[in-house]
Amino acid sequence: MRAASISKYEREDDGATLDLARRYIRVVGVRCGFIEFEFTIADPMLTIELIMPPSAFDEFCRAQGANISATDDVELAFARLRERSAGQSKTASTTTSKN
Repeated sequence: MRAASISKYEREDDGATLDLARRYIRVVGVRCGFIEFEFTIADPMLTIELIMPPSAFDEFCRAQGANISATDDVELAFARLRERSAGQSKTASTTTSKN
């Protein structure tokens, strides 16, 4: 069975039903202009750690439709990086449209 067609999955170990449509992203760090985060599907046991530049992170979040949160110690740095990234995108699109 294809993974894309599975929306609910019953765990063999305890019989609990997992909703694979539930996606979570928890930002755990900002380093050298990259966003470090944990991506979870349905269950905290199904978590992977990733690191991406802000533009790729934003695209990943949109594609996954995930709920986004940040740990308290990185929340401010994460917000600043995203603001800076959004400002650079606007400048690049303005410059491109003038040419």
